[in-house]
Amino acid sequence: KENRAQHFDFAHALYVSALVEPGQKSARLAEATAILDSLPPAMSREKSGVRLRNWIAEEAKKPS
Repeated sequence: KENRAQHFDFAHALYVSALVEPGQKSARLAEATAILDSLPPAMSREKSGVRLRNWIAEEAKKPS
């Protein structure tokens, strides 16, 4: 479980990195999404997982 939490934390860090490094936005958001997709479904349904996915989706819609 700790390893999965670390993966989730890394996905969150990639999201934040995408915000501060616009040139890497698409790649970082894609990597964060891939990490979230690799986690167990129950983890993605938790409030924090849903919130992070929504943030990523919203940021992905914005022009670079």
